[in-house]
Amino acid sequence: MNILTQEAHRRQSVVNLANRKGKSCASRMYGVSLSSVKRLSKATRAAMAV
Repeated sequence: MNILTQEAHRRQSVVNLANRKGKSCASRMYGVSLSSVKRLSKATRAAMAV
């Protein structure tokens, strides 16, 4: 896997966990900021709507 694929897979995992357990839980588990999780979730929702 190249680095872009790995990053995309990690982002997808963060968003999936945020949807299941909550954004703050996902930020703690993956070691990213809460604002990053919110931004990723928002971007994913926008992409799904199109």
